[in-house]
Amino acid sequence: CFCVIMVGIQQSGSGTNTTHFVSQLQWYYARLFPLQSIHNWLSYSQPDSTLFSHREVSFTLSGDIYLRFRSFRNASELHTALKDRAPIKIDFGAIYNIPPVSRSTSHSPLVALEKELVFDIDMTDYIDVMGDLNEGNEMERTDKNWEYMAAAVTILDEALRGDFGFESILWVYSGRRGIHCWVADYRARVLSNESRSAIAEFLAIKFEADSASSKRNTFTVTHPLHPSLSRAKSQVCEQVFNEFVLLKQNILQGEERERKFLQWIQDPVLREKIESALLRSQSKSASVELRSDEKWHVIVKELKANGQLALIDYLILKYTYPRLDIAVSKDIGHLLKSPFCVHPKTGRVCVPFRARDAYEFRPKLNAPELSALIDELNSRLSAKECAQFNEKLDSLSLSELKYPSNELLEKYPGTCQFMQSIAVFQEFLLDLRHENSQLQIQRQDEIAAHEFIKNIN
Repeated sequence: CFCVIMVGIQQSGSGTNTTHFVSQLQWYYARLFPLQSIHNWLSYSQPDSTLFSHREVSFTLSGDIYLRFRSFRNASELHTALKDRAPIKIDFGAIYNIPPVSRSTSHSPLVALEKELVFDIDMTDYIDVMGDLNEGNEMERTDKNWEYMAAAVTILDEALRGDFGFESILWVYSGRRGIHCWVADYRARVLSNESRSAIAEFLAIKFEADSASSKRNTFTVTHPLHPSLSRAKSQVCEQVFNEFVLLKQNILQGEERERKFLQWIQDPVLREKIESALLRSQSKSASVELRSDEKWHVIVKELKANGQLALIDYLILKYTYPRLDIAVSKDIGHLLKSPFCVHPKTGRVCVPFRARDAYEFRPKLNAPELSALIDELNSRLSAKECAQFNEKLDSLSLSELKYPSNELLEKYPGTCQFMQSIAVFQEFLLDLRHENSQLQIQRQDEIAAHEFIKNIN
């Protein structure tokens, strides 16, 4: 459980100065950061093992001070460090053969043994497929274009579960402009770099951002599509392309966007045929420009007539398929930001969310800002009410965390958002506990079988 205590921090807007933000973080790490749940995750229900104490923890401090290869013996030691140093960013890395903090004094070289399989997707990699919604600052652009992130989550979650059989998967909003994924199954944690690379390459499609940089597409589709791509296209990509890319982004509206779209049709003769067909269709609609969906209908008709079914698939996937930073996934030693960090640029908490809720999740609505949390709790709670609220939080069940009462929702909307993200994380921990129980049973069976064979011999 977590506990909220009154503090006397003076509030300001999202553009807070560094000193003020650090003081807010000190409050957060002391009062609200779900440290025990984080420890339960990283120790994998084995508190007496070295899974936690040999895990690399990295701190980024105010002033761009970067501390790598930290490690902590227990949750209490980590909690003390968080409160004392108030890092503006926490990253988790691999589990090593020795405590990373001891690397300079140990006679053994530092060797990474295991780490979750991770994925990172950033909204900046989608700018070339944005239209009308490519406006505003980074936070506004991320909120408006979240459909791309939701599609990525839906496609990858299905592939990780259906194609690879993984079950313990955590999705986290990065706090600014993207998403992170942690695959925590034991099979995933012990993958070699070669296996991680193979999975990342299987899931990724590399598209050229500008056709002028290459004479041919980086990704060549076949027809029919590979089953995993076919599933992604039919279940997710087509709908996102038709309803979001064409209608909301208006990706074919205006001469410049139309030209940019048609550049991916690299056969000049075919491209000229399509341009002529678009002009003929436009001439029939008088002075009103064809809508993006109407232009797409003309393009598809011409591509089908010329036997270019694979190119139709290519265009749909290019504008909707997940864009992975596969370098993050390939290396077991690569760091990734901890869930429940507070992003220093936005003040938003990096909250987990369920894959099935990806389309309903909106960062602006579901990722509370730290300053708003502090303001909400400080301004609305007397000392007596604070004590009562703490008692309520300490006794809430998983169901109550997921579905706060109307009274709590009305009084503390930001805190309820935080509570619901804690519930998502607790569900993830339940999945891990189930797997850990199964692994323990399997190990016991293996020991028993070994002893049986030994006795026979």
